Amino acid sequence: METAWQTCTDLNAMLDELSNASGRKLRLFAAACLRRIERLIPPDERRARFLEIIEKWADKEISERTLREARAEARTMAGGDEVMDAVTSATSTTDWGAAIGTVEYAARAVAWTTAESDIDAAIRAENVAQCDLLREIFGNPFRPLPPRPEAIAPLAQDIYAGNWRLMPLLGEWLQEHGFWEIGEHCLDPRTHHYKGCWVVDWVLGKQ
Repeated sequence: METAWQTCTDLNAMLDELSNASGRKLRLFAAACLRRIERLIPPDERRARFLEIIEKWADKEISERTLREARAEARTMAGGDEVMDAVTSATSTTDWGAAIGTVEYAARAVAWTTAESDIDAAIRAENVAQCDLLREIFGNPFRPLPPRPEAIAPLAQDIYAGNWRLMPLLGEWLQEHGFWEIGEHCLDPRTHHYKGCWVVDWVLGKQ
């Protein structure tokens, strides 16, 4: 199953393996799907603010009332717009609902924006990209992680706060201290990291 997980392109099958996933991780996965299509969100301050609200809700830094207000506002702005429908889904008060709805609408948003003819193929291509996002957030659930290195937690906290340029430093430190494969994730130039990255979460002890 470990090898299959690392190469899987069936998003639904991967989500099925995460039936016991934490609500926080599911919410941050939804936020990552939105971050991936952030370029499609018009430069409206209200719309950009939704991303911050969703990520803060995952860490319970805002009240449920604030989340509900954001959802109500997003609904008034949707109007058949798949991008804003994705935002509305991500502000759902149920974590699984947020994850499932966001991936669906985000994939449609990309497809309708970029596809020249085959919409279904474009949706499938975005779903494959979302599989990589899922691995970015959840890592490999079939491989237990070693005890976390608390000594490097301050650096990981800076990264979690948004200083993603420090990610290579974390990777180098991990490899220098024997966590070679884990460090590779931080150093892979092909990987775009998002809030909830499994390596940063592991170092910080977040679930």
